Amino acid sequence: MSTLKKEQSNFTELINYAIGIVSKASGNVFTEQHHFLIETKIRKRMMDLDFIEADDYFAYLKANEQTENDYFVSELTTHYTFFFREFRHFEYLQVNLPKIIQAARERADNTIRILCLACSRGQEPYSLAMFFDFHLKQMGVTDVKFEILGTDIDKASVKVANNGVYKYEDIKAIP
Repeated sequence: MSTLKKEQSNFTELINYAIGIVSKASGNVFTEQHHFLIETKIRKRMMDLDFIEADDYFAYLKANEQTENDYFVSELTTHYTFFFREFRHFEYLQVNLPKIIQAARERADNTIRILCLACSRGQEPYSLAMFFDFHLKQMGVTDVKFEILGTDIDKASVKVANNGVYKYEDIKAIP
């Protein structure tokens, strides 16, 4: 096998490895059309780590599996997020807030609980917190609390969300 074919075969193996990791972790589906993007990200990673040969990087990847798997998940998943994203959801909540409050009052702990999945860097759960804080106060509701649990598959995004500090560009459009 020629050196070029072997190198491409090694990259195909790396691409398939990355796809397997991210698909298993996230459920994302990748097609042949994604291979160029994935190969580009792998080549960038190799450059960042000073690897030239795919075989050398593959050996490193196997020795540092968790770190590299986290890298692939972070690089190959979507991080589309902003404050008050999907505004119609907030309109729905506002219309249904009296029912939501009543349901919380019927439970012993008087708590509205929200699970926010795939919340990336946290803008969605913080938006929900602002929404409930504002509207519960506006309505004079003092006996009902709210709890929001935000999750994401990308550890780096969760770190940003836990920190709760955002750039001005991220917050300037908050109503």
